[in-house]
Amino acid sequence: MLRALHISDWHTNGDSFKTRMDHELKAIPNFQEPNLIVMSGDMVINTANYDQNRIIEGEFQRLHFTDMLDYCWQIFPGVDVIGVRGNHDFFDYGISGDHHSGLDIFAINGYKIASVRGVPYHVGGWNDEWVESKLLLAANAIPDDTQILITHAPPWGILDDVRDVP
Repeated sequence: MLRALHISDWHTNGDSFKTRMDHELKAIPNFQEPNLIVMSGDMVINTANYDQNRIIEGEFQRLHFTDMLDYCWQIFPGVDVIGVRGNHDFFDYGISGDHHSGLDIFAINGYKIASVRGVPYHVGGWNDEWVESKLLLAANAIPDDTQILITHAPPWGILDDVRDVP
């Protein structure tokens, strides 16, 4: 059986992540330890200068993310972690696949899991903003027997009605 803990869009730093994680876990009735943690993007805060130097931004974010990841393994030793980069992330998560291809396939506890990075193009100021044709290519590459799909983009028709694409 797969017990997944899904986290997304916390936009936090390493220290506040620990506090929030402890608070959130205590709030879950009958919580059972997960054997998979899914981080679906935008876990780390952005600096005010993210748009001026994305390399420095990525280094800043990676330090905080490393603290987050270490804390997850501290409270859940050996747990599998899958991450997909969000549009506010300027580094590859470096866990269970870096998502350089845009599509990664994993097998965990007998489940076939696909993860796709990239979000619909909106303002052009964030990372991995893809035009619809590129998202369609990624979607068409997802194997038919995928049981779990992880992405930072919303599913079609849900919270995806803002479009600035000409």
